[in-house]
Amino acid sequence: MQKTFDDIRTQIHEIRNILGPFDTKLAGLDHRIAEMRLLIDERLGAFESKLFGATFKVEEHSAKIEDLWDRMNWIEATLKVPPRPTRKGLQKPGA
Repeated sequence: MQKTFDDIRTQIHEIRNILGPFDTKLAGLDHRIAEMRLLIDERLGAFESKLFGATFKVEEHSAKIEDLWDRMNWIEATLKVPPRPTRKGLQKPGA
């Protein structure tokens, strides 16, 4: 019975020796993944900030364009000369 326990203990140690390097590599990968997450979060935050700034500028330009469009329509409407009334029997030149 003691031999069986010794065999089991030996097998457990062999398994630990085999899994030890994998465990170390997994811990290293876990650390690397955590670093990459922080880096990605940082870059994503910078990108979101730039995107927000660009969106604000687009909205600002859109408002200016709308204002200019309204002014242009007002100027066109103001500058249009109403057609002169014609007397019966007279025709417009070129008609």
